[in-house]
Amino acid sequence: MFHNKIRNILQETAERIEKLHVPYENEFKIQIQHLSLKEKSLLQEYLYAHEWNLGSARVLSMFKKARIVSISEYVLRLHSKDAIQQVMNDLLEAEPILLAELIGNSSLDSELFTSLKDILHESFSTVLDDLLENPSVIPFNYLEQLEPHLTDQEIERVRLQHLQLLLRKDCTCTLQEAIGRQEQWRLAANRNHGTVLGQMMRTVVQDTVCSFDTLLGAGEKLDANVSWKHYLTLLGIVAKAATSEYVNVLRVKGAVKNMFNKILADGRFETLLLLMVTSREICATDESILGSYTSWYKYIIGEMTYRVDKAQFIAVMGLMNKLVPLEGSVEILKVHASVSISFPSLCMEHVVTFKNLCKSRIIKIEEAKCRQEGVQPLDPDISIVIDSDDD
Repeated sequence: MFHNKIRNILQETAERIEKLHVPYENEFKIQIQHLSLKEKSLLQEYLYAHEWNLGSARVLSMFKKARIVSISEYVLRLHSKDAIQQVMNDLLEAEPILLAELIGNSSLDSELFTSLKDILHESFSTVLDDLLENPSVIPFNYLEQLEPHLTDQEIERVRLQHLQLLLRKDCTCTLQEAIGRQEQWRLAANRNHGTVLGQMMRTVVQDTVCSFDTLLGAGEKLDANVSWKHYLTLLGIVAKAATSEYVNVLRVKGAVKNMFNKILADGRFETLLLLMVTSREICATDESILGSYTSWYKYIIGEMTYRVDKAQFIAVMGLMNKLVPLEGSVEILKVHASVSISFPSLCMEHVVTFKNLCKSRIIKIEEAKCRQEGVQPLDPDISIVIDSDDD
């Protein structure tokens, strides 16, 4: 009787492992819940020995609820990296409860469970690579699905882990190149808004204060291994969410102000680039934080003479001159060329030089665009109208 009973359950287990959908699931659940310890042990060993297949994740979930097997022990018994990744992929796509158990156990102070951290890190990194290649390659946002099954501390740790991973993905563009590609990246982010990747990015930065500090901390390192594309995309999401809380708005404003003060202190061109891409993303996302880009630029650059000394003014204008060849947006250049810049005595030439560089860059971009479209460029004096109102 015993052998017939367990043989039938093993046969049904094998069938459920090999198929996604097998009828009479509730009846099977009741059967395995009422097994003896010896029967559960046999079933456990059978599952460990069976090759992973279409229905394995579902069977594992049922066995977990029946207290037959632990997903953590199951994963730790796997020896092949490919086998581990196959299991993790299925958990990410279909079984958030099992994934939650792994995350919870990965924080336990045990050498055995510490290896779960590495497994999770590798799995999260791989699935993000897949999503960046195909933004809806998995069926749902597993971070959102995990929330009911994790503590606040655990889910925040997982979100932060994903944020840090994203900042290390696609690091091919330098900060200088980011100046010219920022608008292109913003359009791509807008296209991905409704995808699983877009949903996950919004979930990743749900704690806007922690996320903003993490992004800013990564950006201020001016590290070559930072993905400026993802820095700006995530910053835009944070900025949009920050407008609902006055304290967060003040935090963003203070951070931007500190960036400008750092330029005055260290004179680094990279710090100016960081200030520009950060402020442009915030202005483009929500003007209620820093205002429009025109008004922000007028305050930061146009009126800086009231907050800096003559040497600092000249140094900043020199950095702004270096910025011009990197610009790819005619609209941005028109703002720079047209907004008046108050200057200290004997510094007018620095302003005039900068504005002329902006106008020349506009002409160059417009001519390149005309050549690409196969049309005759118009006379620059007619096609470009910029009101320069230098003092």
